[in-house]
Amino acid sequence: MSDDGQHLEPAGLFDQEARDEGGYLTDARVRLPRFGTGGRRPPPKTSLPLGKARGSIATRSDSVARHPSSKPQPGPRPIEAPNRGGIVVPLLILLVSLAGLAYVGYDRYLADSAVEPTAEPALAAGVATPEATTALFVQTDGSGASVGFTMISLHDSGEAAMVFVPASLMIEVPGIGLDTLVSATRLGGIDLSSLALENLLTVGFDHVVELTPADLTELTRTFDPLLVENPRRLDRATDRDRVEVLYPAGALLLEASQAADYLARRSIGETELQRLVRHQEFWVSLLDARSAVVADELDVADNVDDFLDGLATRADSVEYRILEVDLIGGDGDLYGIDRDYLDDVIVRLDPGRSEGDVIRTRVQLLNGVGIPGLAAPIARLINPAYASVELVDNAARFDHDVTQVVYYRDEQRGAAVAIRDALGVGDVVKQIEPIDVVDITVVVGSDLASVVAIETTAAEVIEAG
Repeated sequence: MSDDGQHLEPAGLFDQEARDEGGYLTDARVRLPRFGTGGRRPPPKTSLPLGKARGSIATRSDSVARHPSSKPQPGPRPIEAPNRGGIVVPLLILLVSLAGLAYVGYDRYLADSAVEPTAEPALAAGVATPEATTALFVQTDGSGASVGFTMISLHDSGEAAMVFVPASLMIEVPGIGLDTLVSATRLGGIDLSSLALENLLTVGFDHVVELTPADLTELTRTFDPLLVENPRRLDRATDRDRVEVLYPAGALLLEASQAADYLARRSIGETELQRLVRHQEFWVSLLDARSAVVADELDVADNVDDFLDGLATRADSVEYRILEVDLIGGDGDLYGIDRDYLDDVIVRLDPGRSEGDVIRTRVQLLNGVGIPGLAAPIARLINPAYASVELVDNAARFDHDVTQVVYYRDEQRGAAVAIRDALGVGDVVKQIEPIDVVDITVVVGSDLASVVAIETTAAEVIEAG
């Protein structure tokens, strides 16, 4: 079925040239909408099939006997049958016609009675969707390098969650590829590293805040010195190969001027995950101290200070966790996402997502226009549709006029429609042969490239103003 409830029929090939890598598109039939009358819009102009056409596909009407009035094809004249069989041929034609009509009618019945998946799950009547205000705090050192990422969510139910992310996490950075959050910050500032996290989690942050050493000093100045339960001794090696203890384990009175150093420094042999435990203890102490001086009226959605006050009022009920990761090697403690726990983290940050079956949609982005730099703005567009760009590559050709949002299984169609709506352009099509690497493939056409260019220009004007 199409978005307008129209019947779909085979109409072409969705073709991606053969590749050695797994998970890419293969030749398959595409179903395009067939529009009727009654004031409905005409079918949109579709782009050519990907790759080279492998042959035409017969439509269902070709399998039904031709109308008796159609013009006969030239050829040898058939031998006439005896008169006693003159009635047999018309009867056979009638039976074949009736069988064809019955097949088409039954197929339409199945299509019309199929349950259309929706972009978002329907909630029970009278049950409000849980909402949350989110924030990302990025701690940077004196050189501007990121040393820690803290994701925070305040639920309207009264719950709160704080998730600590290692800076050396390997992540898909839109427009760059697989790289660490540290590199993303170095290449594009906290805007790029925050986009990488939003793309991974398909959760938008209401506040994105950089915490410089000066900011951390100011943040703790009111509570100077701050009482912190230091989980492990923090030391360093001296020039004479001796060990100097900077911050002993246990109860510690941390001066405001020491806060940035305390959080950024790593002890001898300490892993980044162990350092994040220190980050957690710092925030536990800071929120507990701040809870005594919160403002009376809070606007957590628009004001960062109010957001922190709102978090402080829930200091006793905040759920702290370190993002579940796997150590993948490297001298700098490189980590990869443990995807078995990713959905759980998403739901903790955005509780409304627990109402649906699909928490996150994996997207492959194929550049069909040859214009570089499209991945990042497209990732921002589809994030509200709970979609994450996981693979980026070029299409077989760069002459696509209309963007195609391709899904593989019927249960993925709702997600495909949501992505197309988020993009604002394109056609939703189905490829019969499924793949497991991604859920949806977006083949970028010139229509989407134009939208992205307009969005990018508008953003630049706003920043300049």
